[in-house]
Amino acid sequence: MLPDKNGGVLWKLWFDGLCEPVNPGGGLGMGYHLVMHNGQERSSGYALHPAPENTNNQAEYMALMSGLTAVTELARLNAKPDQLEIYGDSMLVINQLNGRWQCKSPVMAGLRDECLKELAKVWSDRWWSATWIPRDQNERADAVSRRVYTELTGRQAPERHPMLRTGADLQRDIANRRERTIRRPHQGQFPYAKGR
Repeated sequence: MLPDKNGGVLWKLWFDGLCEPVNPGGGLGMGYHLVMHNGQERSSGYALHPAPENTNNQAEYMALMSGLTAVTELARLNAKPDQLEIYGDSMLVINQLNGRWQCKSPVMAGLRDECLKELAKVWSDRWWSATWIPRDQNERADAVSRRVYTELTGRQAPERHPMLRTGADLQRDIANRRERTIRRPHQGQFPYAKGR
């Protein structure tokens, strides 16, 4: 059993998607891994052939939707969990799902809205959370997405190099990158610099 902090029933869902060998335009592999309140685990996924519109972000959302659909079906058959914790290594999906980042793409907005509708089917009166995790903490969902991609294409997805940095390191690097992108004047850009 996975009790929540308040003694209720907790389920955990990990998801991952990939677009290989090119992004955009590659084949998609989507997978999820679910741990239910009774300790049972379920993993599944599917793959789609390469298409010009395929992207990695699309695969991430489709993997999440696949996992949420499974959660909805299993919740009908089992005791409904009081809490659902969602984990993924896509900062874009996690932050858009939580409403921290906006969806500029109509495709991404549509996929996000589908996920939120699926969440509302079971969790309209219950608690759920979505948390970003580093890639090395998402191994099971990643393995499913790679396996279904390989089964579809007959080729293995390129190995992702293990992250040598922690999630905190990555977030700090992103913050530092934002600071470095502040435009600074270059010599010769200002009229008063001429003739001096």
